[in-house]
Amino acid sequence: MIPVIAEAARNLKTATEESAKKLLNNGHMEISGEAKEILDKLNDNLPEFLKNNFEISVIIEAALRKKSNQNFNDLIFKAKYINGLKSILSNRIVTGDDFMGKIFSEFNKNLREFSALLEKISASVKDENTEDHFKRKFFELDQESIVNIMSLIEDLTLIKEHLNKSSGEDYSILN
Repeated sequence: MIPVIAEAARNLKTATEESAKKLLNNGHMEISGEAKEILDKLNDNLPEFLKNNFEISVIIEAALRKKSNQNFNDLIFKAKYINGLKSILSNRIVTGDDFMGKIFSEFNKNLREFSALLEKISASVKDENTEDHFKRKFFELDQESIVNIMSLIEDLTLIKEHLNKSSGEDYSILN
């Protein structure tokens, strides 16, 4: 049974890498070897494979180009916080009480801040195709964009939790 699971995991990783390569080959920005190496290390060490490899590689590349991890750290911190708020909201019955109202308000505020920071990062790479990709995937005011942004938040939460547990020495600019 274990070999079957391992094979499925390898196939998933290959499929995810292939979809990221397709994005890169369709006129999107060039991702450096260092960013790819960091992404590969993350995927090798996380409990599950990242679903948004291309987008995370763009975020990593932006940090590398800027030679600063501040936006990256802010983004993964905010992602983990939003994910925690989502857990609270999804595990409670909405009663309209003041506590739930405050949690919902906090969730919405932080989701807007996360989106603004993500938009700032995607614009910083100065690649029109990549910026358009981010706008279509994350910033349209529709249900699909919300699903996509929550998926990215889940991926970034995995990264934040991993970096918190590890010494992070293998991730250079990410610490």
